[in-house]
Amino acid sequence: MCVCGSRLPKKPPPTSNVTFDPRLALRRRLRTLALLWMAFFLLWLPLEDVHLGFVVALAAAASLYLAANLIVTRRIRHTQLRFWALWLFTGLVGPLLAVFLMVFKGGLHAHGFADFAAAQIYAVLSAAPWWLLAGLAFGVIWKWVQPK
Repeated sequence: MCVCGSRLPKKPPPTSNVTFDPRLALRRRLRTLALLWMAFFLLWLPLEDVHLGFVVALAAAASLYLAANLIVTRRIRHTQLRFWALWLFTGLVGPLLAVFLMVFKGGLHAHGFADFAAAQIYAVLSAAPWWLLAGLAFGVIWKWVQPK
């Protein structure tokens, strides 16, 4: 109450001009995933591991991250042709990135021999058609999960 006995009008609750932006939330999640990928990469580098599983998983995660980042940040215009070309490109980048990671790790360790044999590199590269199909499959999943 006021000194004169009248009631003061209630102040309206403060309104916030901040709205929820789902793209900003996705960018934050993508940033967190990138940091998590980097942590796994740094854990993998010093190991004397010659199995393909971890390097293929790192390459797949990196190529999926790149595609998702391009879509979320809208660096590509969203047309059907570009969308499916992006996911095909994602599938193509996967084995190339895996080979790059294998060569990079072998170069850092600087042994008298390579960490990964030529047959392992060939096995990753020969699976490129399956990687392309996996890229298209992730494109289908992305389309299915996205709200209309």
